Amino acid sequence: PLRRHLKRRDRGGNVFLHLYCRADPRDVAGAAVQNLPASFVVKMSHPARHEQNFLIGHQSAWALLRGLMERNRVPAAILLVGPPGVGKRTIAVLCAQKLLAVKTDTGLQAHPDLLRLEPLEDAAMRDLLVRLLHHVHQRPVRADVRVILIEDVDQLSAAAAALLLKAIEDAPAYAKFFLTATVLDRVAPTVRSRALVRPLPPAPEDMLAGELRARGFSAADELARLSGGHPGL
Repeated sequence: PLRRHLKRRDRGGNVFLHLYCRADPRDVAGAAVQNLPASFVVKMSHPARHEQNFLIGHQSAWALLRGLMERNRVPAAILLVGPPGVGKRTIAVLCAQKLLAVKTDTGLQAHPDLLRLEPLEDAAMRDLLVRLLHHVHQRPVRADVRVILIEDVDQLSAAAAALLLKAIEDAPAYAKFFLTATVLDRVAPTVRSRALVRPLPPAPEDMLAGELRARGFSAADELARLSGGHPGL
């Protein structure tokens, strides 16, 4: 019952134990995992999370996006598509950190040039998107860009999707949208047509197990098997 309850609360579809530590997470994770039921997927957070040792899989996607950012060629909108827990949010956050030149989750959350929208009831979501139409035209406060992260755009109603489309179309060049979706065909075609779409497939089980072992997980093979290629990042 606890697992089902937690899964309902977790939009990524997995059960997580979050380990927050100031030391190297690998020094903590091994001992912690030994005491976990095998049905739990563990996610670690660290104040100085770096892309090269945190991202699991999707190296080609990250290389493409990083190249676009380094060449100042980021399109108005990027749509990351894949099953729950595959890493869509992680890559979107890594992009935001790089564009806004911050290295910690805390620094990103407090950054004045970041706007993050998570799914809400339709009327509330439409209200937020109306406000977004005004927000994107405000010039950046600290960085060279404004970053807008919007999750699960495949759950937007037709009216909300129309507002998102208008925000993307009317946004100045310094506004960059990072969108996530689980099912591409459920994203409004007009929104899809304005975005660079990047699919993120599940990670191969052997690769995921290797990555978990490298991070100090003693139950890496079992965790990789149970995750189904969705590390919950």
